[in-house]
Amino acid sequence: MTTSNNPKPNKSIFELRKSLEQKLNTEWNEELAEQHLNILNDYNWSTEIFKEGDKYGLKMWDDTILLPAVFDNFMTLTSEELNFGDKIVANLNGKEGVVLPEESGWKWLLEPAFDYISYPNDLVAVQKGELWGVYCFSQAKYLIPLACEMIPLHNGFLFMNGIGLYKKDGRWGIINNAGEYTEALFNEVEEDIEGPVKVKLGEQWGFVQEDGTLSEEEDDAYFWFTM
Repeated sequence: MTTSNNPKPNKSIFELRKSLEQKLNTEWNEELAEQHLNILNDYNWSTEIFKEGDKYGLKMWDDTILLPAVFDNFMTLTSEELNFGDKIVANLNGKEGVVLPEESGWKWLLEPAFDYISYPNDLVAVQKGELWGVYCFSQAKYLIPLACEMIPLHNGFLFMNGIGLYKKDGRWGIINNAGEYTEALFNEVEEDIEGPVKVKLGEQWGFVQEDGTLSEEEDDAYFWFTM
């Protein structure tokens, strides 16, 4: 993981940041928001990978051990700040899983049995062999079964502007980051990454309505790319 050249924050800076966040959660204030942004940008809050023997662990910005050195690798973003309660993709014995660090320890949310896992939010794309699926952590189950032939990713993320796609039996389905999805019905999907999602069903192009039927009117679309 590449780390920032900015200085590490001390405890007083952390307490100031926490105080600003609490105030902003109560009431928006432009001056406080700017001060908060400056603190985030001026200090190095990134999580660091450390090594013990041939295994790797994670340390938080204040050197608190987030995960012990028992893993083979992690999938993290450059200068990413990770905390207790964040989902982390970890590799063990050549397979990927999702681990949850907690102050009292850590646990697997998805056992390390996958060939690839996207960056985990509540919904995550997983690959095992030639098959793909979408797993939902809050429901602790597959939202889209591990039976898809393809899930296009965007720099490791399932969603692009709130919309993801999956391909099953040669046809496309749509899923949004709220966990709403269509069946894999469509011959083609036009990705504009702004505005409504346009699909082709048979010979007809249109927009998916809330009831799953197609409309030629853009305003009837239920699935939208959101900036």
